[in-house]
Amino acid sequence: MAPDFSKYDAAQLRQILGTIDGARFADRVRDIQARLDMLQQAAANAPALAEAIPVQDRSADLPILKRVGTVLMVVGAIDIAAMIYCVARGYSYSSSLNVFALVAGIFIRRGSLRASSCVRWLACAALPAMTLMIVAFAAAKPIDLTLTQLRVHPGLFSFP
Repeated sequence: MAPDFSKYDAAQLRQILGTIDGARFADRVRDIQARLDMLQQAAANAPALAEAIPVQDRSADLPILKRVGTVLMVVGAIDIAAMIYCVARGYSYSSSLNVFALVAGIFIRRGSLRASSCVRWLACAALPAMTLMIVAFAAAKPIDLTLTQLRVHPGLFSFP
């Protein structure tokens, strides 16, 4: 049973030709030569194929990506400013949005679809976790205490 040379690229086939015993495996040498000829012909036709494949028009999505990137950059900058203010005043502060939002905003503003896909994936993963966390915090203390805190100081209740 002969190997399937269609799975090899041109460099691998040339390497095989350099090491194979041509007298003993003449049929395999012919198969390799035929495959190399076919790959060379395909490489010669590649520019014609590249011209036949239409380039995707990105004129519709670039303005949207620029707006989204700008919003993320502003949110990241505001969060960094809030972090600096809290650290300077000695308040506790925790947020993982600041630098991530700023960097992601820069990449998305430049039109990176990969960065927008990563942000979408992280947002889809974080949203259920945040919702579950809110429910867990509310269930961890008595409902009367939660309602009293909400009545006494609604702003502190919303932003601890």
